[in-house]
Amino acid sequence: MARMNIENLDQFEKAVISILNGETRENLLDFARYLRFLGMMVSGNSDDGQVIFKDKKVCDFHFSGNFCGYPAPWTVWMTGDYGTETESIPNNERLMEIVWANVHFCENCGGSSHWCGSGKRRKIFGRDFENLCVSPIVFNGSDFETVECMKKLVEMRKNAIDND
Repeated sequence: MARMNIENLDQFEKAVISILNGETRENLLDFARYLRFLGMMVSGNSDDGQVIFKDKKVCDFHFSGNFCGYPAPWTVWMTGDYGTETESIPNNERLMEIVWANVHFCENCGGSSHWCGSGKRRKIFGRDFENLCVSPIVFNGSDFETVECMKKLVEMRKNAIDND
């Protein structure tokens, strides 16, 4: 498939439909519907891009399979401070387990680049982690439970931006 520019959620959904199939497609389309419900915007292309709310990044996404060592058909890098943004959404033990299982450690991808912050110590849902990436949580699973967790984190980020 040729690269498709994505400037809105309709185009994001079209890219999902053209690239993915089965349960993976349905789960990511559900995620896209939730982004629409929250008033998010997307931009990028059919390989990767960003989810934006009020001109602030919520997360990055990548569709086309193996990327930076993530073999899943799609990958989402969460942005935010999940040590302080958590007050706005009730969480539960399972949500925290899923998040902790998906923390993203620094891989020394280029500490001098404009976006890489090198490894940092961060608190996520009350648990301390050393050497985390600037995108502290990365999801590359497509199961229902993972998508529900992603939705909660997106909502937390939205609330933090709203209250900024």
